[in-house]
Amino acid sequence: MSPQEDTPNDAPHGATPDRRRPADGWIALGAGGIGFVLVLVMLRHGIALGPDAWTYWTASSAMAHGHGYVDAHGLPVVDWPPLYPAWLALVQSALGVSIASVRLADATTLAIAAFGFTFWALRRVAPTPSAPRWPAAAFVVAFLLLLTRGIAWHGLMLALLASTLLTVDALRAARTSATQWLWSAVIAFLAAACCLTHHVGLALSAALVVPLCLPLPDGLRASSSSSTSQHGLARSGLIAGVLATATGIVAWWTSRQILGQSGSQEWFANEHGAWHLLWHATKHVGRNLGPFPVGIVTFFVALFCLRRRQRDAVAYAVAALTLLLTMFFVARVADLPGDRFVGFAALMIGALAIAGAATLERRRLRWVLLALLVLPPVIHGGKHVGRGRKTATTIHADGGVTFLPPNATFLPGVEPDATLPDGRRNVAAPLFSWQAARLERGEGRK
Repeated sequence: MSPQEDTPNDAPHGATPDRRRPADGWIALGAGGIGFVLVLVMLRHGIALGPDAWTYWTASSAMAHGHGYVDAHGLPVVDWPPLYPAWLALVQSALGVSIASVRLADATTLAIAAFGFTFWALRRVAPTPSAPRWPAAAFVVAFLLLLTRGIAWHGLMLALLASTLLTVDALRAARTSATQWLWSAVIAFLAAACCLTHHVGLALSAALVVPLCLPLPDGLRASSSSSTSQHGLARSGLIAGVLATATGIVAWWTSRQILGQSGSQEWFANEHGAWHLLWHATKHVGRNLGPFPVGIVTFFVALFCLRRRQRDAVAYAVAALTLLLTMFFVARVADLPGDRFVGFAALMIGALAIAGAATLERRRLRWVLLALLVLPPVIHGGKHVGRGRKTATTIHADGGVTFLPPNATFLPGVEPDATLPDGRRNVAAPLFSWQAARLERGEGRK
């Protein structure tokens, strides 16, 4: 990697990227704080646990008590990376194993994600007095609330992803070779962490190659950068992108070898065609942005608002969405590409669209577009905060969904429904069909 050269400023008139307004940081901090409180309020009744969530929670309880990465029945976890349960185990080691601790852990990661994505979007709003800043914060917070329907492994993923995108900006603004290598190493570390949180991290980290290879958008160029140095930085970005992708893949593969994990849940793999998968993804993009089909209209408004100056970040969002969908086309993965996956790209596209709309010179058009982008998710998310997330306990072939109150805990060796002195109530973990089959084969038994 070669340092950038000191050359005359070629940034557009009025852009002062070297002197970012302190207000951007305060607005992003406010988004994180408000998001933290709203998540706690929204989940005040408890959290819904499906089969995946039961595995995450019970595995985190086992890790917190030093029993290793096993589920409620002592079976090694063979399908899910360990970073999110490890995060829950860390929090619950300090606060006690309970749904209340899980709620606090998820609110923390979602608050970090809200701060990161808000600041990332605000950096792409032209630093002019007329450009409003708060719509981006409102959209990001509302979107994260809509994504959170139960246990929020995606909160950790999004916090890492937002940190990665901000680090990408830092790399591309670096002026020395040493600084570029430093930020490249941080990006590789964060990419590995994404892959250790969920398998979709493989697609998200691989997509980093796209924005890293593009020249900086005008609004983010350092005042001393030239077209020559920008091309050199693009080459440096290619190295960083390949390093991040390779590190993520190696970390994911190594962890699976160490833990003896066997791959995706192929016995539940979908057999739907490409059009069905595309429709499912489109439907969930719309649901994330507001009531469907209002959300679909919002999505196309967002695409209309994207300006050319956002090309690097738009390229990342599109590349990430394409890679995520490709994973479902070519790999036998249990879940359809629903809101938990395509929502990541939709969040970035929506935030960038607001950044583009905020810079429009026509004041009336600007506020109309901002209203179309911000109001649907804010109103939709506000209803969930006001009512609180409530999910009825259901039973189906895979074991169903269990809604647990904040005082619920899972402690192996303690009688189910027993109430502890501190008020926590121990619950029994369900036995899912695939767990029963593994127990019949003698797996997990000492």
